[in-house]
Amino acid sequence: MVMASHLITIVESERGHEAGAVAAMAWMAWDTAITLDDEVRYLWSDGHLSWVKGMYAFIRYFPLLHDGIVIAFYDRFEYSNVGCRAYIAYKWFGLEALTLAVEFILVMRVLALFEQQRLLKRIIQAAFIVEATCMIAVLVLVIRTQRLTNQCHTSSSPDIFVAYWIVTLVFELFLFVLTLVKCAQNCCTLLRMSETSQKRSLYYIFLRDGTWAFALISGATLLNTLLYQYNTTPACGDGYFWELSVLSFAGSHVILNIRRLKAPESPSHTDSYEPWERSLTYAHAELLPTNTVGSV
Repeated sequence: MVMASHLITIVESERGHEAGAVAAMAWMAWDTAITLDDEVRYLWSDGHLSWVKGMYAFIRYFPLLHDGIVIAFYDRFEYSNVGCRAYIAYKWFGLEALTLAVEFILVMRVLALFEQQRLLKRIIQAAFIVEATCMIAVLVLVIRTQRLTNQCHTSSSPDIFVAYWIVTLVFELFLFVLTLVKCAQNCCTLLRMSETSQKRSLYYIFLRDGTWAFALISGATLLNTLLYQYNTTPACGDGYFWELSVLSFAGSHVILNIRRLKAPESPSHTDSYEPWERSLTYAHAELLPTNTVGSV
């Protein structure tokens, strides 16, 4: 009786997991569709290629492809132990690649805020490398030691998995604090500006986007980690697809919001910039439309 109840729970969890994965992918596709006009207008219309556009394309479209492959191969085959762990490795390192891409954009924002200060740049670069190394090391240990069922479902994860979230939290908190510090240093200037000008300020955009991006990414990573750590049914993977979707949402909107601020159809935007923002504009030229940077 207990065994039958356990099997029913597993089957229900599998169905719920698949539904959750499709829902996360559908939300990501919907967000991509409703921002497609902004993407074309603020990124692709000038006809020039840049690293920011490449990063945007990866952050926006790789998760859709990755999710599709993961869902397509989920519970469809009888995996060998090696094949199962290869599938799990593909899942986790796809997520890791997306995480590092989004964090790279966040790093570039902070470096622009501090005008590429050499010492701070080296500190942030070192911290980024340490974080990436620790995250990859944790994933390797997790993939090797996770207990898997015959259907390639995770039944338990090692305690060290929590370190994945902790490392991410510490690094992104570091970036968020740096953003707060820089914006606080210029709060008096912001207060002297009109409400409309404040909302057009690069510092306002950086602080606003940095706040919600930090909250969303940290929350999604924590949820995913806790589910894998404490849930022993296929539902433990529910947070995985939502973390992918949140990362894609955060990274793409952070880029679009900066590009949108300097849209050429809004020439009055340049009038609201204070001298202390001009160096930021030039330092972050790649994130801004190329035909408006020089007008600031």
